[in-house]
Amino acid sequence: MVAAVVFFILGTDWLIYRQGTRTPFPVAGFQVAIIISIAWFVAGAVAMGMRHVWGRVMVLAILYGGAIGFFVTAIITVGAADGQVAVRLKPLSFAILIYFVAALVVANSRHVRRLTSRVWE
Repeated sequence: MVAAVVFFILGTDWLIYRQGTRTPFPVAGFQVAIIISIAWFVAGAVAMGMRHVWGRVMVLAILYGGAIGFFVTAIITVGAADGQVAVRLKPLSFAILIYFVAALVVANSRHVRRLTSRVWE
């Protein structure tokens, strides 16, 4: 379950990063934020795999923070209203959806909760 979530999040981050490099006026610092998010997300996923409780909390914080960050970026993109609105809004909408669904899966999954619980050791 954790590997599937990591796969979808890394794919979404790659899509956003690629979209950010292809536009003529990329959002300043957005690509650096994506790379930092990937590093911390993978660290949290590895910690969950090693049965550390804080790994689940870190992954959930990154997922919820990422969904909120992409939403704010989408609002700013719509507010800017340049000619690139449709090109930028599709990947951002997809990222908001994937991050939010992944956060709900990690938060409500019995398997992930059992993986990070000390009761099962």
